[in-house]
Amino acid sequence: MKYNNITEVSTNNLYKMLDDVRYQDTNSQTMIKAEISFRTNTTPLNKMFTSAVDTNAINNLSDDQLSQVADILGVK
Repeated sequence: MKYNNITEVSTNNLYKMLDDVRYQDTNSQTMIKAEISFRTNTTPLNKMFTSAVDTNAINNLSDDQLSQVADILGVK
């Protein structure tokens, strides 16, 4: 099967790709490991979000702005 995006590859196949000679270059290994890490990360999404975003900026948003952010993130 040919994949167009790494997200289409099953996790089992990602682990196999780590050892496959076709994917031993640094870029492929980095991409595969990052995808596996993302899939197996047990950190809740909201914790990842607050770690990546200045929470003071979020706390200072108006209700309308918060609503727009929620719409963008799909968390309403």
